[in-house]
Amino acid sequence: MIILEVKPARKHRYLLVLDECEMLLDSETVEQHKLKAGVKLTHEQLEKLKLHSNCIRALSKGSWLLGQRDYSCKGLRDKLLPDFGEYASDYAIGQLESVGALNDERYANLMAEYYAEYKNLSRKAIVQELYKKGISRATAQTAAENLEYDHTDAIVRIISVKYRGYATDEKIKRRMIAALQRKGFTFREINAAIDQINEENGY
Repeated sequence: MIILEVKPARKHRYLLVLDECEMLLDSETVEQHKLKAGVKLTHEQLEKLKLHSNCIRALSKGSWLLGQRDYSCKGLRDKLLPDFGEYASDYAIGQLESVGALNDERYANLMAEYYAEYKNLSRKAIVQELYKKGISRATAQTAAENLEYDHTDAIVRIISVKYRGYATDEKIKRRMIAALQRKGFTFREINAAIDQINEENGY
């Protein structure tokens, strides 16, 4: 195949017009391989250029996504995969991990603090949420265990904000207990928090 024309396209890419097909490549690939009109390429060379370009673009997109918010390795890979395929996505993940931009332990610690402070989840529920985001159970467990977090205090905060009428309304109390259990708190922990509130309020 022979390149007939190389012309600028959108988002730092070039359109290669060949005698048999057209292909979009990133500008770095075009410049690095000195692609221009008249250059001959085999099908194998063209596929390698496409793969190289996908790797560059996947890395660029991954860096941009991490600039918007934190991701786990799996979470970022899932975002890249539909556009760039397995090889390029894995390449980007590896590069971002190697420079410290992507780190599952750091991500797990940040998210564990978020779930504890803003969602008032139990350690068990935090581990489950982190696992859903692609964090290994061991890493998720460590992040949850490292929290300075008292379950009783968390339950007391939830009750004080959302279920103040539980002491005089059995329906509210049942709904409250069910909601707290869904957050991963045990019945013993819930009762301990209720006892603390009752004692403080003289019930």
